[in-house]
Amino acid sequence: MLWIMLTTAMLIIFGGMLAVLPSKRERLIGQMRIEARKQGLHIGSESVRNVNAPMHERVTSGGRVKTPMIQCVVWGKHYTEEFAEIPTWRLLKSAKNNSPIDGYVADPPLSDVQNQMDSSYWSEIQKVLESLPGRLVAIQCTPQTVSWIGNETIDTTADRFIAQMSIGLDQLMELNIASVARNVP
Repeated sequence: MLWIMLTTAMLIIFGGMLAVLPSKRERLIGQMRIEARKQGLHIGSESVRNVNAPMHERVTSGGRVKTPMIQCVVWGKHYTEEFAEIPTWRLLKSAKNNSPIDGYVADPPLSDVQNQMDSSYWSEIQKVLESLPGRLVAIQCTPQTVSWIGNETIDTTADRFIAQMSIGLDQLMELNIASVARNVP
């Protein structure tokens, strides 16, 4: 009987410790984030509106409207200097096609000025979006930063993921700076 109690106690103790330890995937992602920070990327988390949520997630059983959210990781890069004229926008990956880029919806909706921006700007943005790492939920540009919002994958090596992210965010920054330069008289 004593052996059964000791075995049970040991299983509970070691099981509890194993439940708290990070998994192999979590350790790999943690190492990847540390390396990314060393290379100048900033990483955080944010809840993003789920525009693709089914209807039963958008309405309670009592008929009250609710906003379904997705918890995401934000990988971003800061501009070296602040440009007040850089367009501010956020695109959410969507099954609907009602923004300047197919497969994305603007949140909040684009202003008339943003919507009438040079169509080559939006086609270049689309090319950059296709080159960014998968599992993208949203992309955001502000006068201070450009950000990829989504869920990290470990399908590729950490170095490849970081390189894709860094190159893609740099391209977005260059497009935004070039759009400002075109619009300055």
